Amino acid sequence: MNDPGFPPSHMELSEAFQRTLKALVGDVPLDAGEAAGDEIRKASNGVETLMRKALATGELRPQVYDRRLDKFFDLPDRRKWKKTPDKMLFGLSCYPCSLTNPGPDTGGLPYLLQCGDSRLG
Repeated sequence: MNDPGFPPSHMELSEAFQRTLKALVGDVPLDAGEAAGDEIRKASNGVETLMRKALATGELRPQVYDRRLDKFFDLPDRRKWKKTPDKMLFGLSCYPCSLTNPGPDTGGLPYLLQCGDSRLG
């Protein structure tokens, strides 16, 4: 669910990741067992890899949102999306972090994608 402070026309990058993952694996019950957990991790890593590639090439074009100014800005160096964390455990987040969510530096501002992008789940 999007932060209520974000424009309804956009979704968090993490929300797009979760929607895409859910489209692949569906709803998994909490007691699904270890085998299901392994499948979810594999699917999660696959989704993250595909989305990072699309982000690095510009196929997906998130923007940085500055809530104070209520403005969107284009991202700096897209090539930084190619770097993946040592262990992909978290999926993609809407906030950059050099350890868990490498990507272009936004000065702590969130990455958002425009809703209605047909490539998202």
